[in-house]
Amino acid sequence: MLAPDLPEMSWRYDVDTAKNVASSSSPDGKHRWSVPLAPFLGCLGVAPSMSEVRSTIVPGPFGGNMDCPEVRAGNTVFLGVNVPGALLSFGDGHYAMGEGEIMGAAIEGAMNVEVYVELIKGQATPVPRIENAGEIMFVGSGRPLEDAARVAFKAMVGWVRAHTGMTEMDAYQFVSQTSRAPIIQLVDPEYTVLVKLSKALLP
Repeated sequence: MLAPDLPEMSWRYDVDTAKNVASSSSPDGKHRWSVPLAPFLGCLGVAPSMSEVRSTIVPGPFGGNMDCPEVRAGNTVFLGVNVPGALLSFGDGHYAMGEGEIMGAAIEGAMNVEVYVELIKGQATPVPRIENAGEIMFVGSGRPLEDAARVAFKAMVGWVRAHTGMTEMDAYQFVSQTSRAPIIQLVDPEYTVLVKLSKALLP
């Protein structure tokens, strides 16, 4: 947390699908706000490698509780298979969440999810990759925050080199000038950073 222990509280959000917003108010009723709906899965992951046991609250190279808004409809998430059968799991429906998740909660609720799963053999996926027609993204988890960013940026530099033939230094220069890196969450045992890049910018 960004402060000493805070009191246990909850807010109820009313979802209006016609207006595409979730609305809530302060406990004393003096303030009211609305947040645009942007549903995604807070948790999507496979079993960790080497028989490691993790709580579902901890993200890592296997995915897990990434709390990443890009784990949403229309995007493809790539995860490495670490054990026979992968043991894919998902949940933690988020109706919306601001970047950073600074207090341990999004606007959370029940969600019906349709997931298409495909096995791609012979393709190493050491960190979670997210892709759509226009963007390539990598998710880094770690602590301190610099380690989370380092994981995602190094994965992006490696991907750019593999897809363009750039030298390492050219790839670093290119990624440095063209990528975006929002902080996804700061509340889990491992922090999460997303590095994203528009495919249209690739030379």
